[in-house]
Amino acid sequence: MFVVAVTIFLVAFGDYTNRTNFRIYSADKKQCVTIITRGLTRYIINGKSNYSIPKANYIKLNIGKTSHEGDEIGVCWKSEIYDWEIVN
Repeated sequence: MFVVAVTIFLVAFGDYTNRTNFRIYSADKKQCVTIITRGLTRYIINGKSNYSIPKANYIKLNIGKTSHEGDEIGVCWKSEIYDWEIVN
């Protein structure tokens, strides 16, 4: 019973993913987008970044009013117009 309780606690409150810095690659690995979250600001950077904010070529989003449950990055592959697109 104790093991079950600990497992439920870790699943509910543990964070096994890096939600602050990560990269998303296209299926063929030729394109990359870097996502960096600092506090209530998220940067979506075109290309592979070393997890620092560049001077240009990024989108800056305020995620202060976004709930933890509603905060997600979606990727659509092979839409009618694009090979892939990212939605935040």
